[in-house]
Amino acid sequence: MTRKNLRESFSVKLARFLQKLPLKVFRFLEWPWVANCEPSNAKIFVLLALPRSGSTLTYQTLIHRYNFQYLSNLGNLLYQLPLISGLVSRVKCKGHYSNFRSQRGFIPGLCGPSEGLMFWHYWAGIGLKEQEIEALGMRQKSRILFLAKVYAKLTNNKAPLVTGYLGHSLGLERIKEAFPNAVPIRLVRNPIDNALSILNCMGSDTNWFSVIPLECTAYDTCNKLERVAAQVYWLNRKLDISLDDSAVVVHYEALCESPNEALELVKLECKKLGWDIGNGHLLPATFNLKSTNVEQSEVIKTLHSLLCKLEEKHGRLKHNSVLNNE
Repeated sequence: MTRKNLRESFSVKLARFLQKLPLKVFRFLEWPWVANCEPSNAKIFVLLALPRSGSTLTYQTLIHRYNFQYLSNLGNLLYQLPLISGLVSRVKCKGHYSNFRSQRGFIPGLCGPSEGLMFWHYWAGIGLKEQEIEALGMRQKSRILFLAKVYAKLTNNKAPLVTGYLGHSLGLERIKEAFPNAVPIRLVRNPIDNALSILNCMGSDTNWFSVIPLECTAYDTCNKLERVAAQVYWLNRKLDISLDDSAVVVHYEALCESPNEALELVKLECKKLGWDIGNGHLLPATFNLKSTNVEQSEVIKTLHSLLCKLEEKHGRLKHNSVLNNE
């Protein structure tokens, strides 16, 4: 079944209908369980990545390899009741086994890991366009505080939770404020490969793709290659500025070459914090990696030139500078 057909399937349409139901009227059932929870006790890993950088595969490997809690499709379906859906998911999806297949970020099945666009937009006011992130008013403060209490409850004496929402790169300061003990996992991919993947995914579409930082509004009238290069640069630059050296850095290329070894850094960080993630299932020895070089096509040469100019003007990227490879 193609991605288009899958999105239009009966089960997906039913899920969208259920998401529109006013399930929040049952939230009074959750309040007594979280009222005395300390929000700062929530144990969370936040995967920070660009679109088309391998975030879905990385998210799948983390959940497959270790006993993380995570936002499942079931949890995203019942996003208005995060504690109830979290408890149900923890039981139903325990020991989740992944086949590492996805359709441009969508992983089917109730226990499939969900990026959680609707979930995070509702609870934290974070969308995929930075200029549209909701102001942190009283309602939004109340929601995100409640969610922090829920995650403190779910992770109390239990495995930490890992989240893989792409929008976190735009609202990282809000996430850090709500979850002060959250550990960032920075996924790094070769920027030219990343830009090519975005272009391939866009096809003939000329609109902006997925996550759009505020800086990119200055490139609205530019051509497609210029806009993709700007998107890749500014999202990386934003993460460079927002994160310090305490972030766990995972390189997509290393993950594909030796996934079990690449995730050992996450295991070591958990050990240091005293967080138990146990061991789930072993990962495949390798994953297929499509790489490129600057001599392969005019498109690649153009992207390389555009990224170089951006780095020369605004500063080199910390983990994946094109200029460093000159």
